[in-house]
Amino acid sequence: MVLEATTVVVAFLLALAAGAVAGFIVYACFASLLWCVDRHRLSHGAGAPPADPDAVKVWLPEHAHRGRRRQGSSDDDDECSICLGVLEDGQRCCTLPACRHEFHRECIYGWLANHNTCPLCRHKAVPAADGAGPTPPPAAPRHHDTSSYVPADDMV
Repeated sequence: MVLEATTVVVAFLLALAAGAVAGFIVYACFASLLWCVDRHRLSHGAGAPPADPDAVKVWLPEHAHRGRRRQGSSDDDDECSICLGVLEDGQRCCTLPACRHEFHRECIYGWLANHNTCPLCRHKAVPAADGAGPTPPPAAPRHHDTSSYVPADDMV
C-alpha cells in the first residue's frame, strides 16, 4: 500500500514537472514569435516614413492666418488639430497642398518630423523628394477676401 501511494505521488510530481516544462516551452515559443513580429514591423517601417525636411520647406511655405468665417461654419475651422489651439489672425501657419488643412507652422513641422500624412485626413502631406510627381506650389496659399467683392452687375 505504501509503495502504491509513493508511486502515485512520484507519477503526479513527474506529470506536474512535465506540464511545467511544456508550459515554459510554449511560453518561450510565443514570446519569441512576438519578438520576431515586433522586430520585423520596426525594421520594415510601420506607416509612412517621416517627410523630408527639405521638401517640407518647399511644399509648405508659411503664411499669415486669415480667419475664414463663412456662413454655417463652426469655430473648428480655425483650430489647429495638432495642438487644439485657435488659429489667430496673423499667426504663422502652413496649409497642406493635398487636402488644404491648415495648422500652426511649428505644429505641422513637428508632426511631419515623424509622419508624412495629414493629421486629420491621412492624405500624403509632402510628395517624395525624388523629383517625381507634381511641382511645388508657386507661392503661399492665399485665402480669398470676400469683403471687397463687387458683383459684376454693380461694376461701372
